[in-house]
Amino acid sequence: MGSGHAENFHGIALGDLDNNGRLDLLASRNSHALVRVLQTGPSQFGGPVAAPTGSNPFQIIMEDFDQDGNLDFALTHTLNSFISVYLGDGNGNAVGPWEFEISGHTYDLASGDFNEDGLPDIAVSANQGAYLLLTDAPCDNGPVRGPGDIKLPPPAPKGVTFIRGDSNANGELGLDDGILVLNWIFGGDDAPTCRKTADVNDDSSVELVDVMQLLNHLFSGGPQPAVPYPSCGSDPTADQLSCGSYDGCSPGWGGPTDLAAKS
Repeated sequence: MGSGHAENFHGIALGDLDNNGRLDLLASRNSHALVRVLQTGPSQFGGPVAAPTGSNPFQIIMEDFDQDGNLDFALTHTLNSFISVYLGDGNGNAVGPWEFEISGHTYDLASGDFNEDGLPDIAVSANQGAYLLLTDAPCDNGPVRGPGDIKLPPPAPKGVTFIRGDSNANGELGLDDGILVLNWIFGGDDAPTCRKTADVNDDSSVELVDVMQLLNHLFSGGPQPAVPYPSCGSDPTADQLSCGSYDGCSPGWGGPTDLAAKS
């Protein structure tokens, strides 16, 4: 893959650049070049093709950034303060680059839907910090945002346990739980820290019927909430309701007498 003399390769990526069902190879070379090799058959490759890039291309990622069904790619440069994005045409070729300025020389990068809008974004590490490029629309990478500018919600801890119906997370069911949920869904108040607690009937949504079942159980002996109830447990149903935190299952930490009583 070299040009007849000593070459160092920094990054490599694999993907089907020409849509023939076979993985192709793309590598960054220290002589300011990208080298592409297309796989033409089982264990058969065509000749390498080099294209110029910015100074010292480093890491490469492949992703369909413009959402046209063809793989594109982005790369960093250890001697330039930008990343380059190339858009693939599905035939093994690409147009570009589009350059996006970053504060400092760029190193590693990754792709993912960081703001959950259905479009792939790019995270970049540089010697000045870490940055996100949030895609506003296909083929339109939004402004570069630096450390502290992006406020992503914390991931829900795995294995969070809770009591169904206990929306205020005090370890027991009461009228105040129903009032909290009503104020959330009708009054615009903050949601419970564990929204799963408000889904009393476990139908993967929170509605007035959940509050009615809770109150009916508390005051008329009606059907009890779905599991986990009355003890702490995990949700048996996979849904989109979050459970970022729940304190109702935490042990009490009083003085020595309290701890002895709990043993």
